[in-house]
Amino acid sequence: MGYRDPMTRLDSPLLALLLIPLIPLIAIGVACKPSTPGESDTEAESATETTGEATSAGPTSSSDSEPTGGTGDPSDGSTSHADVTTETDTGPLPSGSALDILFVIDNSGTMGAAQSRLAASAPAIIAALEGAELRYRIAVTTTDVGNPRCNPGSFPRPPNAGRFDIRSCREHIEDFAWEPLMIEESAACTDLCAHDSLGVTPTMIQEELGEAPRAWIESDDGVANVDIPVAEALTCLLPQGVNGCGFEAPLEAAYLALQRATTPDEENYGFLRREADLLVVLVTDEVDCSYVPNQDSIFVDPDPNWSWEPGASSATSAVCWNAGVQCDGDEPGPYTSCYAVNRDLFGDVGAGPALSVLHHLDRYSEQLQTIIGDKQQYGASVHFTALAGVPEGYADGQSEIAYLDDPDPAQQISFGIGPGCVDGLGGRGLPPVRIRELHDAVGGPQLDSICLASYDGAFTKMLGEVISGL
Repeated sequence: MGYRDPMTRLDSPLLALLLIPLIPLIAIGVACKPSTPGESDTEAESATETTGEATSAGPTSSSDSEPTGGTGDPSDGSTSHADVTTETDTGPLPSGSALDILFVIDNSGTMGAAQSRLAASAPAIIAALEGAELRYRIAVTTTDVGNPRCNPGSFPRPPNAGRFDIRSCREHIEDFAWEPLMIEESAACTDLCAHDSLGVTPTMIQEELGEAPRAWIESDDGVANVDIPVAEALTCLLPQGVNGCGFEAPLEAAYLALQRATTPDEENYGFLRREADLLVVLVTDEVDCSYVPNQDSIFVDPDPNWSWEPGASSATSAVCWNAGVQCDGDEPGPYTSCYAVNRDLFGDVGAGPALSVLHHLDRYSEQLQTIIGDKQQYGASVHFTALAGVPEGYADGQSEIAYLDDPDPAQQISFGIGPGCVDGLGGRGLPPVRIRELHDAVGGPQLDSICLASYDGAFTKMLGEVISGL
């Protein structure tokens, strides 16, 4: 879940030093049918984004190279999200239905139990894909794109910033513990993953003649590129650790991952196949905090830049909620509605893309609509969904999110809103307003609850809807 200053959580001067503040449904996928963005029941975004701002990010062990522009965002320089394309148009299309799946997994401190449930769902995911005899690819990245409140000296794992990870969780078991907050969740990996490493067989992407190891799992006509059974490989790949930045940015992470997938010399490059449907799955218990780097002072300067976040002594995840969401109705709720807005550093609504604290949702819907446009001529499309803070039964239309303030004042200061769901272990999922609106604009299987005791049914239903449209 979102970051809270350790001083407010554990009253520890040492921790304060460690964390200094200066640092449509499936109709959209029916072959050859055009896709139309879904009508949102919320306030429309105020402006269309035309260029991508730089994102603060450090290199990861999977790639030491900087993307175009050298800022962590492959869209910097000559490439914008309007330039997104899938693999080149040369050569005949392979036979059989194909699906590319991108997982964006929250790797912050409260995600241990959810990642364990996610790993346990790997056999169900592979069974659904192989039962349909699909050619499939599965890539994984994290929600961590960096944030000024996440000083690299205190967060040992550099932000993925959209880079894919193809390691067994046992290869980076140190990421399942974070000493400053006394978090230790190694069981999320070791209880289910039996392999110390993943061997990846070199394969060829469509526009290249040569073979090379790829940063994703793939299976083509029943032949996989990993040296262990695919379900076991996915079980080891999905847990990503719990020491990532707690200002999660799942939308920006997905954006960067897809940009890197179309940027030569990036390890993500070539992941998108022109004839394959794309399914983007976010897995997070937090609200989206995809911030605009030029407005990052809100995370490090409490006065006056975020004086509209009352009660906190330093920036918390409540900034992310209040910067990007507005609710109608009387406090403390339940509110009649909550919807995405664009606030500037002083809390004023209606900020343009350059002055908004968080990136406009147009940035993400336009990228995905561009990919949809590229894929339509091949009878393929894009689906977007998430496991997030919605109540059990939401995916089936049997429940709605109850937006209300948290009865615990400290939790309200930390997160800005009460939970949208609570699991059997006390884990919480916050209402995913921005994620929900992007889903409504792009289309895909309905969001499901991160608080479910098992994700098997959620993924079986989700993949069944996508596969039925292939």
